[in-house]
Amino acid sequence: MREIKFRGLAMHGNKWVYGLFFNSGSEGQWTEIQTESGATFYVESDTISQYTGLVDKNGKELYEHDITMDKYKNVSVCCWIKEVAAFGFVPIQIYPNKSWHALFEEQGEDTFFRNDKPAIYHEIIGNIYENPELLDGDSE
Repeated sequence: MREIKFRGLAMHGNKWVYGLFFNSGSEGQWTEIQTESGATFYVESDTISQYTGLVDKNGKELYEHDITMDKYKNVSVCCWIKEVAAFGFVPIQIYPNKSWHALFEEQGEDTFFRNDKPAIYHEIIGNIYENPELLDGDSE
């Protein structure tokens, strides 16, 4: 069973906070995350990302909205694909259109995390919040 935790960008200080999703504010403007130490931080709601339970080839924890590069230099975004209830790698070429369920039909199960693919082939190179330029294919 995977560890359930989240991250979000702190509203003050612009740093990542890791822990449990705790509480949402009015109209979704802010969210509280409680760290393991019990401290509570306000984070930007639109930056909340869930831990996938997996790591990349360097042992770094892989979160939803991380941008990765595989061994073939393909750049993808880690996304929750609700239509198939799974995390998957969405190539940056199709990430903006938000129609990801077709990935399963095109690429099969290798798109999703039913194996150790992230730990062997993928490296986290950023995330959509701090590195939006990577979505344009400017990864090198």
